[in-house]
Amino acid sequence: MSNPELEITVYEDIQHLASLWRNDRIRNSDIRNSSHILRRLLIYQDLQKCANPRKHPLTVNAPNNKLLINAARNGALEFFQSGGTTVLGIWFRASTVAKGNGQKMAGILKGFDPDETVVLKLSSFLKQPVFFFKDQMIDRADVIKYVANKAGGPHFDKNRTNKDKVLDYIRAAVSMRLENDVPTFGFNVDALEHPSDNFEIVKDSIDPVFVEMAATCRYLTESPAVQTLCKMIQEQHGI
Repeated sequence: MSNPELEITVYEDIQHLASLWRNDRIRNSDIRNSSHILRRLLIYQDLQKCANPRKHPLTVNAPNNKLLINAARNGALEFFQSGGTTVLGIWFRASTVAKGNGQKMAGILKGFDPDETVVLKLSSFLKQPVFFFKDQMIDRADVIKYVANKAGGPHFDKNRTNKDKVLDYIRAAVSMRLENDVPTFGFNVDALEHPSDNFEIVKDSIDPVFVEMAATCRYLTESPAVQTLCKMIQEQHGI
């Protein structure tokens, strides 16, 4: 049976997330304060609970990260981030770090299309790797749980799993900030040998882990299947 209260809440939350990622000047607090929504929709499966009574399959047109994942597994990359949203006023899709010269990097990324997507079931969307660092793949579900449970979403908790620690290292190594109103992206190469969890809070910066949350909002709310479900809910409940 359907649950009207749950369905209306899910519909409204999807609209909120859709407006969130479209904000060119999104702040860390905007993403962090919405992490409980992504956790409830995806980790606690409230979105799926709305689709099940209608037998409506949920899929997402997700970024195609296969080349990045394979390169990382083969030892060609030290770091990658998936991205797929607007950051500091510019479009950001995938960043990579590899030891060696630019020619080597060009070879690694040959054939990579940042606009290519792949249709994934909701469960596969959550399991898709969006970070790689220190020989560890971090998937989308890991990121959502980290922000919601550890980094000041509904909870702030310093207890860490191995993947949580890697996300701490990424936050310290990757910088995304405005310098004289110019978007600047950087990676501290010292972190490759000596990772640290001591990241700085810098004015006009955006947290790289939070960027993946914004990208998740984008891919989820742009999903034709999710949009169709929202239309079903809207028509059934007259909202």
